[in-house]
Amino acid sequence: MKRFTTIASWSGYSDLCYRGEWYRSKYEEFKCFAELPRRVNQEFEVALKCHRENDAGIRLLKENGWFLSDAGQIRDLAGYQDYIMRSRGEIGIAKSAYVKGRSGWFSDRTAHYLANGKPVLAQATGFEEVVETGRGLLVFSNMEEAVAGIEDINSDYAAHCRAAREFAQEYLDSSKALPKMLEACAAR
Repeated sequence: MKRFTTIASWSGYSDLCYRGEWYRSKYEEFKCFAELPRRVNQEFEVALKCHRENDAGIRLLKENGWFLSDAGQIRDLAGYQDYIMRSRGEIGIAKSAYVKGRSGWFSDRTAHYLANGKPVLAQATGFEEVVETGRGLLVFSNMEEAVAGIEDINSDYAAHCRAAREFAQEYLDSSKALPKMLEACAAR
């Protein structure tokens, strides 16, 4: 069985308190979805940058059935491409700050998965309000939605793969996206 994968940095920045609200790292969101492998018949892998084996978060993921790998082993573009192509799709868990801030954050890694025809199940950050989701690119906000998303992708995998590639061609192709972006900037 191919795994849903992601490449992540456990904590790219320190936690930040702004106006009494805490904006935290990716670890905080991974804790919320640590049990996902126990809830659905699917394997998951995260390739982490700079993690310590005795870290509580690492233990939590391992205890719940996540496969862990070293992102440092993905050394070049060919290795990156190979990692994505060996994946069933991406499980995109965002940093807490992006989720709470509703920033619309959309990962460049997600774009790579989609362009390679790999379905993506991505955590809602606000991007889903401006692009079409539901086939190829699915969105989740809680555990139940994550489970349903994986089950939906797995129930019609070939169609989700085609839709992922179509999404990339429609929304991520620079010949289509850049003119729209420049037009939006000029309108302001």
